[in-house]
Amino acid sequence: MSFPYHRMIRASAGSGKTYALTTRYLGLILSGEPADSILAVTFTRSAAGEIMERILERLLGALSKEGLEELLSALQAEGFAELSQSMRSCSNEEAKNQWIKPALTELLSQLHRCQVSTLDAFFSKVATGFTFECGLTPGWQILDEEILAKVRSSSIQKILSAQGSTGARNLMHRLNKGSLGSQVAADLDRLVTQFHEKWREFPESAWDLPAEKLGPDSDQLDRAFDELVRYPCPTNKSNEKLTKWEESLDSIRNAWSEDLLKRLEVCKTGLASKVVSGDLSFYRREIPEDLCRLIGVFLDQISSEFCNLIRTQNLSTGQFLSQYDEFRNRGLKEQGGLNYSDVPVALLHARIFGQPGLIDDRMDAAVRHILLDEFQDTSFIQFAVLAPLIEELASDSAGGRTLFCVGDSKQAIYGWRGGRAEVMDLFASKLLPDSEVQFDESWRSSDPVISTVNQTFNHLSPNAPKEGDQPSIDTWSSLFTEHKVATPLGQKPDGHVTLRIAPEFPDKAEKVWPYLETLEEVERLRTLSADGSIAILLRKNQQISRLVAALKARGIEASEERGNPLTDSPAVGRLLALIDAIEHPDDGMMKCAVQNSPLPQILHWQQEDDWEDVLSNLRKQIFDTGLAETFGPICDAFSRLLPDEEQLRISQFMEQVRSLGFHGLRLADLITALRQRPVPRPGGSPVQVMTVHQAKGLEFDAVILPELNLRWFTPTPQILSLEHESQPQNLSRYVAEKQLSLVGEPFPEMHQQSRNHRLSEALSLLYVAMTRARHTLTMLLPPPGKKGDYYEATYSSLLVSTLADDSERNPGNTLYQCGKPADFSSGKSSAADRSPISQRKIDPAASREDQKRASQKAIRLTAERRRSLRLGTLVHGLLERCHWEITDSNQAAEMLKQKFPRDRALHNEAAEIFSHAFSNEEFKNLFEQQETRRRLSCADQDDLVIESELPVITRAGSNEFYGVIDRLSLRFSGGKAVAAEVIDFKTDSSASSADELLDKYRVQLEAYQSAIHEGWRIPRNQIDTRIAHVNSGTVSAQTLSK
Repeated sequence: MSFPYHRMIRASAGSGKTYALTTRYLGLILSGEPADSILAVTFTRSAAGEIMERILERLLGALSKEGLEELLSALQAEGFAELSQSMRSCSNEEAKNQWIKPALTELLSQLHRCQVSTLDAFFSKVATGFTFECGLTPGWQILDEEILAKVRSSSIQKILSAQGSTGARNLMHRLNKGSLGSQVAADLDRLVTQFHEKWREFPESAWDLPAEKLGPDSDQLDRAFDELVRYPCPTNKSNEKLTKWEESLDSIRNAWSEDLLKRLEVCKTGLASKVVSGDLSFYRREIPEDLCRLIGVFLDQISSEFCNLIRTQNLSTGQFLSQYDEFRNRGLKEQGGLNYSDVPVALLHARIFGQPGLIDDRMDAAVRHILLDEFQDTSFIQFAVLAPLIEELASDSAGGRTLFCVGDSKQAIYGWRGGRAEVMDLFASKLLPDSEVQFDESWRSSDPVISTVNQTFNHLSPNAPKEGDQPSIDTWSSLFTEHKVATPLGQKPDGHVTLRIAPEFPDKAEKVWPYLETLEEVERLRTLSADGSIAILLRKNQQISRLVAALKARGIEASEERGNPLTDSPAVGRLLALIDAIEHPDDGMMKCAVQNSPLPQILHWQQEDDWEDVLSNLRKQIFDTGLAETFGPICDAFSRLLPDEEQLRISQFMEQVRSLGFHGLRLADLITALRQRPVPRPGGSPVQVMTVHQAKGLEFDAVILPELNLRWFTPTPQILSLEHESQPQNLSRYVAEKQLSLVGEPFPEMHQQSRNHRLSEALSLLYVAMTRARHTLTMLLPPPGKKGDYYEATYSSLLVSTLADDSERNPGNTLYQCGKPADFSSGKSSAADRSPISQRKIDPAASREDQKRASQKAIRLTAERRRSLRLGTLVHGLLERCHWEITDSNQAAEMLKQKFPRDRALHNEAAEIFSHAFSNEEFKNLFEQQETRRRLSCADQDDLVIESELPVITRAGSNEFYGVIDRLSLRFSGGKAVAAEVIDFKTDSSASSADELLDKYRVQLEAYQSAIHEGWRIPRNQIDTRIAHVNSGTVSAQTLSK
């Protein structure tokens, strides 16, 4: 059966690239291609998981008539015409039996051989198979960031030690253009972090610039200075010296013999600045030729010294990085591992992919088809590794081998980590003409969102910040074609887009107004649609935790994508203080932190003098049984005393302890990692706060953009590079724009290339941010500057000029609006975009691999289902606190406010359900002591004990059953439990009474009965079970087998 030819799709945001890729994969599988012959790679584990999930979902969906028809139409459109026609030529049942079911069975049985992964994972797999050829340590692994930081620090220290104190000081002088900072190790750590990856991409000669430059000799300098001293200052009509001219001439004369840095300062302003730039007029007067000549001598000397200074700095940087790379490689071998970025370098040097058939033989899997996702994020090194394999498949189409690539250069936002959109064109060059196709129909965003995107990016050309930036603007504009909204399968709600200036917030700085207005906007959007997903997308990480905290303070459930270190939890802080005290017993601050917590009670630390014994016993236990085994019971006991939020962070603390492990005699490295490593709280919150980079690949019902006034070219880059036709040429430490003429070529070109990259990525970042919105997009600006304009190289300026150029720019004004506000819930779950963690009881015996995946385990919930679950949690929380006394609605609301502040929007509804249940006499009697004693036939001398939220474990048939009994009443006679009543509260809104739920929960209640029977040895016929339906306030007793 024939396959479609090689294909490359340039897919705009939301246009269905993942759908097209999975269609290609399914077409190959259904055509009989083995799963292990198809290599599908993307750039994140979540994206790889989504691709595999979509493949299986669509195959399962094809077992239905509608799903099969959808798949056949997609296969036809993708080029699998022969396959589609063959499947259509028979009945649906025959098509399922002949193609769908065998493919599904084969795929499920071969999941372990499927090559759907990240590009990093694929490279690592190949490198593992070619350990010797790549020069790697047998059994190598990808190292944790903490170990890599240790290798980095050790390598720097070895270089400094080899230099000696004098040599190290001279090295720092050369690297820092003659200055010497106080934080040598930190400065060098930043240098290697910023430059090492770039250093590996370029040839050794890349740092050999600028060329050495001779300046004027001493006689020329002396003569020029003498003439300048005697040079008359121009005068006005009254024969008075021109003040600005005189000040500028004096500044040059005074700086003539000063050090280079002071002379460079003089060149930034005045006459020297004018001569440097070639603008020979100063305060409306032409600068005379003879004065230009004298200033030129001054500048030639500066240029000579500055060129030589930069040259020394560049050569020293290259030499230092070369030494660092050598020591680092040794350190990595000693640690037995690599960083992900090292793997493609090793493969490239070993030329593994340049030998046809070699990978197939070694990996026991012939790669016949390559499917590349998000290819615009590929680096040049990664592409260089893949290029031989791509060329091999491209030249063997007659043998049925194919290439498929999807990407979008407009979404290339990962240049800071090596991603280069140019690889899309390099890939296209391997294919025949007309192999490309453009996708511009959005299946994600509403008409107003798409209309706004079109209006913004169709009018970029007049908005270049500087003349030299225009080609870059034009290049990006050429990538953008008019977007359209695809015909939806169902009714699509109207969308709404606004661009407005934040209103004034008295006593607050103007720059924070957009953040404060963001909080108000979230409140408004939640009023419109309580179930819609909302994302606040930022340019930088700094404000994420503050916004999340501010939202929670308003009772709005919010989560952050990247997460904070676990030290944001006071409880975890106390646990870390305890570990720190074990490592440093004499640290009084750590001791004080532990004392002011419940930990002394848990540790049975009663006397002041027992402190050292407590620490000694813990230290011994850690080395005897392990850190997780020692702290598991401590954390379990601690958690019982804490609110839900703190319990969650302690659970995550234990996950990290298991994941990081404890290797060696010192706990210091573990403590540092736990204090620094960000750990996100569970996802699934209806409001999520993250950077635009983190939002890539996601979509939300509503998006808010409050950071639109940050400048595109800030901060200043630390490195300049030069490439010709994607080939690396030169590298240099940064040279400021005003100093470019002092160093000459190729520095102006290098500077412009740097601006081009940053400008292109800035435009892509805005495009990605705007296209995350399904229905509602809110863009917030601070007030403009004093002249009523925004700084030109900002999104504020771009959006105002393309959307609202003639609008009044006052605080609170709406500058642009498209569509109308409405309920924007899409029915899609934000939890599907970022799934929440499954909470688990702390288990010190859990394996390390399980714990590594603990924070990745997810459940998918619709927005309505998530809301129902949260509402049920609130009601259960209230019932748990009812012992005998009935809490009124006011007490209930106050209790919810204290324990569940994030769910403020549901407090009133939960309290209403709770109060309504107690208005029913039958439900109220469950909490009446005398009525309970009557139901359990208690004698006067019998004791009655109440347990709430009691975890149980038993067997239900052949399976283990885990559950939590909501309320258990135990009758004790003569100190022995003789009868019990199990009550299970349900908040099932689909039922009208408890009677409707009896059959549904029969197995659960029988399991509870078995657990009580086994735990207390109470006869089964003395254990009553009841369903209490809170919504209706009704109660039903379950008749169980005795």
